Amino acid sequence: MSFSFFENFFLFLWSFFFSFFRLILLFLPRFTYKSKLQPQNRVFSQKDIKEIQEKSFGKKRSFCFLLSSAGEYEQALPVISFLSQDKEVFIILIFVSPSGYRYAQKRNESLPYYLSPFDILREWKSLYEVLPLCKTIVVRYELWPCFLSIASQKEGLYLLNASSLEKEIPWFPKVFRSYCYRFFDYIFLVDERSKKDFILTYNLK
Repeated sequence: MSFSFFENFFLFLWSFFFSFFRLILLFLPRFTYKSKLQPQNRVFSQKDIKEIQEKSFGKKRSFCFLLSSAGEYEQALPVISFLSQDKEVFIILIFVSPSGYRYAQKRNESLPYYLSPFDILREWKSLYEVLPLCKTIVVRYELWPCFLSIASQKEGLYLLNASSLEKEIPWFPKVFRSYCYRFFDYIFLVDERSKKDFILTYNLK
């Protein structure tokens, strides 16, 4: 997917905002204690990237799942289980919510999983640079422009179990949603009604 100057400028500003926001969090007293799940630690460290690179070494292709929390994780499990049968496939799970991360811990998830970094371009670039022939699957609602822009430049970007946000999150700007949805190669809706809503609301085919 090619980007215009204005799109690139928007992504730069968006990325800069989250970089600045994360920097502020580093100086807030209530976030000074160290924990992988604390906001200031939403980053792919060099250790994380090296670990991902080592685990994916020798695999012919990979799948990255972006999951909000436990519910989206459960929805994705049938697909994850199916893909896991192929020994030449590397699968990585990224959780936006700490509760989803903790849920994976409780289930003793054997696949590598991480807490999502802030939506910063360099963070996602560092991840996708080490993932071989990566397809990305987003479950439900996670619409992060920088993430989507990087993921869309790889082997495929899919939205799973999508439904209209109009009723569930009415304050979420339609123009922003429309912009984000256009990054996806395929969008799989939960039902026929949602399909009609998407076509009418976002002019998607």
